[in-house]
Amino acid sequence: MKIWKKVVAAMTAGMLCLGSVGLSGVENVLKSVGTVLSASAEETAETERVPVGTGTTTVRVGTGTTQLEYEVYNDDTVGITNCDNEAAGNLEIPAEIDGKPVTSIGNGAFIACSSLTEITIPGSVTSIGVQAFEECSSLTEITIPNSVTSIGVRAFRNCGNLTEITIPDSITSIGAEAFDGTPWLTAKQAENPLVIVNHILIDGQTCTGSVLIPSGVTSIGESAFEKCESLTEVTISDSVTIIGDDAFSGCFRLTEITIPDSVTSIGWRAFSYCTSLTEITIPDSVTSINWYAFDECESLTAITIPGSVTNIGNGTFNGCTSLTAITIPDSVMSIGVRAFRNCGNLTEITIPDSVTSIGVEAFIGTPWLTAKQAENPLVIVNHILIDGQTCIGSVLIPSGVTSIGDDAFRNCSSLTEITIPDSVMSIGDSAFNGCSSLTEITIPDSVTSIGYDAFYDCTSLNTIIIPDSVTSIGSGVFGNCTSLTEITIPDSVMNIGDFAFSGCSSLTEITIPDSVTSIGGFVFQETPWLAEKQAENPLVIINHILIDGTACTGTVVVPDNVTSIANGAFFECVNLITITLSDSIKNIGDYAFSDCDSLTNITIPDSVTSIGDSAFSDCNNLTIYGNAGSYAQKYAAKNNIKFALIGSEPTISKGDLDGNDTLDSTDIFYTMLYIANVAVGNDGGLTAEQIAAADVDGNGTVDSTDSFYIMYYVALRGAGYDTSWEEVLAK
Repeated sequence: MKIWKKVVAAMTAGMLCLGSVGLSGVENVLKSVGTVLSASAEETAETERVPVGTGTTTVRVGTGTTQLEYEVYNDDTVGITNCDNEAAGNLEIPAEIDGKPVTSIGNGAFIACSSLTEITIPGSVTSIGVQAFEECSSLTEITIPNSVTSIGVRAFRNCGNLTEITIPDSITSIGAEAFDGTPWLTAKQAENPLVIVNHILIDGQTCTGSVLIPSGVTSIGESAFEKCESLTEVTISDSVTIIGDDAFSGCFRLTEITIPDSVTSIGWRAFSYCTSLTEITIPDSVTSINWYAFDECESLTAITIPGSVTNIGNGTFNGCTSLTAITIPDSVMSIGVRAFRNCGNLTEITIPDSVTSIGVEAFIGTPWLTAKQAENPLVIVNHILIDGQTCIGSVLIPSGVTSIGDDAFRNCSSLTEITIPDSVMSIGDSAFNGCSSLTEITIPDSVTSIGYDAFYDCTSLNTIIIPDSVTSIGSGVFGNCTSLTEITIPDSVMNIGDFAFSGCSSLTEITIPDSVTSIGGFVFQETPWLAEKQAENPLVIINHILIDGTACTGTVVVPDNVTSIANGAFFECVNLITITLSDSIKNIGDYAFSDCDSLTNITIPDSVTSIGDSAFSDCNNLTIYGNAGSYAQKYAAKNNIKFALIGSEPTISKGDLDGNDTLDSTDIFYTMLYIANVAVGNDGGLTAEQIAAADVDGNGTVDSTDSFYIMYYVALRGAGYDTSWEEVLAK
């Protein structure tokens, strides 16, 4: 699939799931884009299909032919991923490719194929992905076969001439805005402002005033009434079981809605920004209220949560500024992140003993929390310390507290000392993040879990003791603790997360036991300890894990004792040219060689069975060497990276050191880098074949003369002269 298509489909899927979850949510979406690009997250969850290969097939289109790109999955099925945007006329999607059934039309597969007038979908297809046919502006009709069960978000959006759509009874799921911007939907709205397909109410955005959803409708689809500004009242029939994501989001004139006992699920942002909604009763049948369901319902004064609800999701009542009191039933076990944040009039909250988990900022911006802080700067609910941000000086956490919640003391810059009792078993994410005056801390043996960024940016922290009870050190836990000089990791620890000690600019002594079998990326970045290790050997290896090679240059051979390459181990190692991995290595981490601009080839042995996300991103001149049928070969094919068999010698033209069939500034750079390295007694970092290609004058030595000739050749070509090497060398 063309990269822009992948990005559009990925970002659409991500942002539709994002809502208003804040910066951390944005970060999670961005991290997941790579997964969305390679396979639909929805498809993977439902079918457990994983892409294992890619390819192209030629099909008839109009009076000519075009190529379809596809992915092969581990269940021996095929998904179409891309069609040439220049394809025009009638196209028939094949039912099989290489004997394998085509079962899916992937995310963005035919997006902006504006010259296709007719598309035939075979009876083998079961799902149509996100934006699969969006902007197919010449498409006039489509027949969806009985095999299809789901149509993705915006699948046919803005198909401006699509007047006829045949939707079979097999369809049980239709994504938001699937048919927006089509004449077919406009015609349906003219017939009835409630557009219902297979008992799914997919659109009601032209409705006005009071609306009765008829019996027979089983679900109100995603975004069905979103931003329906004229809607004032809704009565839902008792056949409805599901209210979808964004179903009534932005209906700011909606004042009343009746939810029947038949409803079991209320989707993400279902009533968000329904700013005129004053009261709502959730029936006992509801077991799930999803994230941000009533976000910014600023007129909501009363809401009844039934005893069937076990979880109040992230941001469920965020910004409900008219809400004054809430009673949480005994059935609820968890309250999500920002669940009641900025409920500016919420003074009474009844929290039952059943609640064992309270998310970060759940009550931030409420008078209830302010009153609790005035009573005691340590706000404790059900043995969970949820807030200590108004604390100053030395603080003793009372016995009985079992967990320190996420962000509990975050940015509490006046906190200087903390004593944690041995009743505490967990320290939450970012619990002490930014406590810049905290100088020392003793973690009791009772603690078994320390969350990510727990002590990040505690810049005065010079002493910390990690107990033997801790088995894992999370991501960024001690990051940027600039006063920390030494650390001893106990034998109990098996995993150290990404960035755990990154930015600890005074950290000179680290004791890492043999028990540690997993070390994340950038763990010791910008520490004197790492700088000293790099000076001893540019390949820093701990417990058979290669954690850093960013100081390497030229040609590198990884020794036999290494079993894994950590996340980001060679990140931005711009002077690395070739690398050979030993056959002891089993996995290569995320971003391991990302942005290694000069890396031209890597030899990956058969022992490697796992390569992480973006491991070779922006390695634009890379060739992967491996054996036929190896994981390396499959990985190269899937990620559109050049592949060559170990021992083979691809033909490299004179001067074309990176083998991309074009002489340019990159080839000049490689030549000059080689000359400079050799001049100071270093390995030049080029293969024998590259050296032969760089020796353009053929005198057996790569020197400044060769560099000049290559620059001269590139300059002439750049100026539009159709010159040859014979003409250049004759000068």
